[in-house]
Amino acid sequence: MLNLIALSGRFTADPTLRRTTTGKAVCSFTLAVDRDGDGVDFINCVAWEKTAEHIANYFYKGKLALVTGRLQQRDWTDKDGRKRTTFDVLTTRIYFCDKKEETKPSVADFAVIDDDDELPFA
Repeated sequence: MLNLIALSGRFTADPTLRRTTTGKAVCSFTLAVDRDGDGVDFINCVAWEKTAEHIANYFYKGKLALVTGRLQQRDWTDKDGRKRTTFDVLTTRIYFCDKKEETKPSVADFAVIDDDDELPFA
């Protein structure tokens, strides 16, 4: 049997990094995945340990990413005692899909000379 999933989408919010009681990193995030013009699906994703830390450090709201992993079912009981089921993508790999961001020089990158006497040329 095979359980493999690949999704390309944008982060709907900054990822949330938490730690378990044993200190393992776990990161939760949601991707907005386009259905080829027929709407958008919001897919919940989870990553663990080094992958979780990588996502928390380098990805943010609006960032385009390709995620691979497996689909996992999670059963739980809500506060009213009803049994619920949800599906998450257990992320094993994540790739940057945006074009490389170019940094533009700002005014702070240049020295400001207030006095013309300090100019190195006349």
